[in-house]
Formats: sequence, C-alpha cells, structure tokens
Amino acid sequence: LCDWLYYRDSFDNIINKIHDPDILAFSCFMWNWSLNLAIAKYVKEKYPNCIIVFGGQHQPLHDRVDEFYTENPYVDILVHGEGEKVFEKILLLKKLERKFQRKLTKLGQISS
Repeated sequence: LCDWLYYRDSFDNIINKIHDPDILAFSCFMWNWSLNLAIAKYVKEKYPNCIIVFGGQHQPLHDRVDEFYTENPYVDILVHGEGEKVFEKILLLKKLERKFQRKLTKLGQISS
C-alpha cells in the first residue's frame, strides 16, 4: 500500500501523488464519481498495466456492467457488495502473477 487518499482534493494534486501503481482502487460515491473516472482514465493511459478497481456505493448495477465497461474501458474490475474479501483476492492474484513472471524470467535465462 503506497498511499491512502481519503479526502477531497483536486485532480492535479491526486495524480501528482500516483507513481507507477500496480493496482489503483477507488471507493466510489456520488460526490467523487466523475473525479474517480477522470483519475482512472488518466492513470490507465499513463500506466496501462495498472489494474483499476472500482467499488463502493455509486457504481453500475449488475445489469448495466457491460455498458459501463464499453463506456469506461480503463476500469478493469467492478466490485459489488463487500469489497474487502474481493480486494484481498485481487492482491493475492497480483502477488502470484509477479512470482510467476519471475519464474518465467529465470526459465528464459536458463534456456537462452
């Protein structure tokens, strides 16, 4: 966990605190929805490998998810309901991915 932003701030101040994240998670409410979308889009354009996760109260319901992803392709994961368990799984999968990549790199070095 690199940073914890929990208060209202300007777009510029927030993006200036973000440096090459692996995962960026948003707790979405009505008051920060547009700002979160703008930040997510900017971060995905600058760091395309970053996983963007949206959770919280203000996000599309299950029946509107396809439309949301079409309109906002920079958001990778929507979490509905209690997000703590789901977010833990996302972090564990990212950790496994890193271990797997290191092993692939070692295998590549051996076979080269």
